[in-house]
Amino acid sequence: MEAPGGNAAQDFDDVGLDQALEALAAGDIEQALGHLEDVDPERGERWTTATHALTELGDFAGAEQALANARLCLGESHEDVLAAEG
Repeated sequence: MEAPGGNAAQDFDDVGLDQALEALAAGDIEQALGHLEDVDPERGERWTTATHALTELGDFAGAEQALANARLCLGESHEDVLAAEG
């Protein structure tokens, strides 16, 4: 049951993002990417996190595409995009 004023889809996305970040921090890149598949592709944070994960895997073309998606969702000057470009 959804909390009053809450958004179940966003809550689900937040959980997926949290799980992806935890997996990424633990070095389990494949698991991080698996969690990100459950996150709405319109969420820019999905793509900034994917940029980091794909870079760790050495998939630079995939990381560049994820970064391009993040720029579209969040804008080029968003702090998460700038950090992913880092």
